[in-house]
Amino acid sequence: MSKYLSMSEQDYGLMLESQSDRNKVLSPYESFVKSRLEKFRDTPAAQMHDWLKEHYQDLPKVSQKTVFNFVSWVRRKYNLPSIKIPREYEMVEELPMGNRLRWTLANTTCAIRPATG
Repeated sequence: MSKYLSMSEQDYGLMLESQSDRNKVLSPYESFVKSRLEKFRDTPAAQMHDWLKEHYQDLPKVSQKTVFNFVSWVRRKYNLPSIKIPREYEMVEELPMGNRLRWTLANTTCAIRPATG
């Protein structure tokens, strides 16, 4: 802490600039992340992490926070803010007792018939 307090304002500004330009672990994947963000603007960092793991076997083991920070950095660098798509839903009208149906896959049986013809 005393290291930063003893710096001049200019030295502190230079130190901050040098930190923002340091190498990033995910830099080799920048073009992939950028192209996905251009196509799917509402993509969360967790989804991007899954896509990276699916497409790159050599992806280094990184935390979710690292991917989040990298995606945020790519968004700022290329001006690709997240656009939230609103969900469309509405309330279903109340049905009288006995007129509801609950269907679950666990309660379903399926018979397989041999193909004919």
